[in-house]
Amino acid sequence: MAMSVQSNSGGRRRPMAEINITPFTDVCLVLLIIFMVSASFMNAQRGLDIKLPSPSKDAQKDNRPVRDITLLVASAGTITMTVTTGKSAAVSKVLQPNQLMAALDQEANQYHVQSVTIKADHGVVYKSVVSVMDTVKQAGIEYMALAVQAPAGRPAPKANRT
Repeated sequence: MAMSVQSNSGGRRRPMAEINITPFTDVCLVLLIIFMVSASFMNAQRGLDIKLPSPSKDAQKDNRPVRDITLLVASAGTITMTVTTGKSAAVSKVLQPNQLMAALDQEANQYHVQSVTIKADHGVVYKSVVSVMDTVKQAGIEYMALAVQAPAGRPAPKANRT
């Protein structure tokens, strides 16, 4: 930082008393940019306003018995539908793929289907399993799970329900 010197008419030199405001302006502009950027981040962390759906009156008054369905897709092309309730034994039916939709509709209309678990034989083509999943979704059943078998010698993982 240099200081300029001014001479008087008497020949004496004295320092000129001027303030250099360039560094001050630079600091103020940097602080302004920092505040503007931090203010924009403070608004971004707020979150989204989401309108959550309220439970329908039909769902609150659903007094139908609860059923769980297990579908076993066999490599022969048949589907074994096992229906279980909380209190009684399981009932199994062997169906063709074209009969599955009607059977699921009947169960979904008469009972509250809590979940559908899909199992498949070792030799089943993946397309067949996806077709069964699509049929379950078309029947209006929301909760679906795929069952897997742990390899031999390994303990089965604990179920993680959230």
